[in-house]
Parts: sequence; C-alpha cells; structure tokens
Amino acid sequence: MDRPPLSDPSFCLCPPVFPCLQLPCSLILPLCWFLAVDARAGLGSGRIPSDPGWGGAASEGAAMPARAPLGAARKRRLSAAVPSELATQENTMKDTDIKRLLYTHLLCIFSIILSVFIPSLCLENFSLLETHLTWLCTCSGFVTAVNLVLYLVVKPNASSKRSSLSHKLSDINQHLTAGPYITMVTRFLKCCIYFLMSCFSFHVIFVLYGAPLIELALETFLFAVILSTFTTVPCLCLLGPNLKAWLRVFSRNGVTSIWENSLQITTISSFVGAWLGALPIPLDWERPWQVWPISCTLGATFGYVAGLVISPLWIYWNRKQLTYKNN
Repeated sequence: MDRPPLSDPSFCLCPPVFPCLQLPCSLILPLCWFLAVDARAGLGSGRIPSDPGWGGAASEGAAMPARAPLGAARKRRLSAAVPSELATQENTMKDTDIKRLLYTHLLCIFSIILSVFIPSLCLENFSLLETHLTWLCTCSGFVTAVNLVLYLVVKPNASSKRSSLSHKLSDINQHLTAGPYITMVTRFLKCCIYFLMSCFSFHVIFVLYGAPLIELALETFLFAVILSTFTTVPCLCLLGPNLKAWLRVFSRNGVTSIWENSLQITTISSFVGAWLGALPIPLDWERPWQVWPISCTLGATFGYVAGLVISPLWIYWNRKQLTYKNN
C-alpha cells in the first residue's frame, strides 16, 4: 500500500499504534522499518511542472514551430514556479527529518523503559530505589548503545552541505595520512576521553554545589555518568569530538539542522530536570527517594524523556519559521 504524501493535511507526528510491550521486537522492528524507509526516501524529482506550450525537448536540426509571445501573467506564473517548487522540497525535507527524529526519540525512550524491566528479570531483588547504582549503570549502557546504533544508521549530520563537505575533506586528509582504521580508532578514543572528561567535570561541579566529597563519592560519580550519558553522548554522536561545533550549536543562532535543535532541547531539559530533582533533598519528608543522588538522577531522567518528547513537537509546530544557514 502506498504511503500518503507528507504534504497531505492528515499528516501527523503520531506513529501508528503498535502492540503493547509484550516483546521488545514488537516496537523496535516497526520503528526501525520506518527509519529505513524514510532514510532511503528522496526529496522528489525536483523538476518544474512541464508546460505544454513552452520548453519542450527537440532533436538537433528539427525545426522549432513559432510560438506566441509570453504574456505578463504567464511570465509571473513561470517565475513563481521555481520558488514554490523549492519551498515544497524544503517542507518535505523538514517533515521527513521530523518523522525520523520522532522515531529515533521513541527508541531512546524505549531504551530507558528496558533498563527498568530487563534487569528485574535477570537480577533478584532489583529495584529502582534499593539497587539504584545498578540501575544507573544499566540505564547508561542502554541509552549509550541505542544512541550509537541510531546515529550510525540514521546519520543525521549529512543534511548540512557545508559541514558535510568539510567533514569529507578532513576525512580524506586523515585517510591519506593515517588510514581508515587508525582514523576510526583515534576518533573512538577521542570520544571516550571526552566522555570521561565530562564525567569528572560534572563530579567536580556536584561537589562544589554541596555533594559529599568522600562518603558518597561512587554515587556522585555515577550521577555524573548518567548525566553525561544524557547530554555528552548525543553531542559526541551528532557532532563528534569537536569543541568548536559544540560551542556553535549551543550559541544563540548556531544550529544548522533540526537534529541540532533537538540536541539543544534535550540537553537543557536534562540539566533542568537534574536541578529540580535536587530541591526535595533538604526537606524533612524522610522519603527513601530523597537519599543522594536518587532524586537528582530521577529528575535528570524525567527531564531527558521530556526533552525527547517535546523537541519533535516543538520543531513540528515551528517548522515553517525554522531557517538554517547552511541548508
């Protein structure tokens, strides 16, 4: 069955209703299928609608029949055809990217759900509160793995022509000097170093803001790991180990794609969620989730999930006003 065009007014961000979470494949396989179809879909032929009275193809040496001069109204219609066609292609590109962004975020949310339910099937007495450190490691591993797989499959950074050209030139230079495998290993090691630097930086910031220095050092570091997973890992997958690109994306008008807009929203929402999660800690409610750093990690997780949900909706709502310099 043919899929409806993206310009159809019935187009909606909501994906089709999948079965309940009886098996992980019941949700992963349909979303991966939609991602593969949208990744292979082109932007259309890009040709101006043909006019039977103007510009037909003719063989060499064939006599061209005389044509009546173009009227002013007809010239205006022909001159307006190119901008309208370009606008249609731009809207189609944005709608396609928004759908791919939505399916990617749904899989990221699903990875967090799996990090809660799958360890309970393998480990005895597993609980989100009682074995919180185990859940932090599991959630970090699940989210990192899903981000790596999705960004390798979708490759969202190929939308910017200027950035893709610069990346190609840099990759060619690196391949000529070091070889492809050495380049991949070097890039991977740089990403690992950046991730560790992010974890230690967050750990120091938490201690400066009042976290225990020695007593709960492991808990504080794992909180830094989960926050780095929600913020630094997507930046490394999308932008690579490039501080200039990071500063550009998080500047005022530095985004060049829908994916970078989403990166801004999810990163800020994760930080805001972690900060709001620290507010109940000094209160005398004597709840088990007030122990450091459970409320902060839960707040960062809810903030990350909220950013994953809000960013595609916000981008879809403001898609006509979004303009990017490099596209």
